Amino acid sequence: ELLAALQGRRVGRRAMFRNLYSGALDTTALPRLKSGRMDVFQSPRPVSRPLAAVSLLVDRSQSMKGPRLAGARAAAVLFLETLALLPGITFELAAFDDTTEVLKQCGQPLTLQAKQDIFGALNRTSGESTQASHALAGALSRLATAPATMR
Repeated sequence: ELLAALQGRRVGRRAMFRNLYSGALDTTALPRLKSGRMDVFQSPRPVSRPLAAVSLLVDRSQSMKGPRLAGARAAAVLFLETLALLPGITFELAAFDDTTEVLKQCGQPLTLQAKQDIFGALNRTSGESTQASHALAGALSRLATAPATMR
């Protein structure tokens, strides 16, 4: 499903529920009829849980000042806009230097105001050090609680 979504094909997430007493015939369940069981139907139903949760971490320490940060900022905004178009994807964005700041949380809509706030926050460089390990640990912790099948 994720590959289909990335290729631009519309994907409506649906799960197949089996062992039902009405719906479309599940041919794999037909042998159960011999024993008198009538739960040989199936039905696709929409799934509300997101397919994937993604965290994008952007280094905005002093070492990224200038064209490096401009490129990272442009790539981050493009990446977020692309993810926002994909069905079943929830995502967050965090910027880090010697601290980590979550700029967009999973499930939060990517509005024009949110994009402007993210762009402005990514313009600010601060901190002398780069604490990538802390940023990654925080992202993994947040993703662990995100409602998604894959992280």
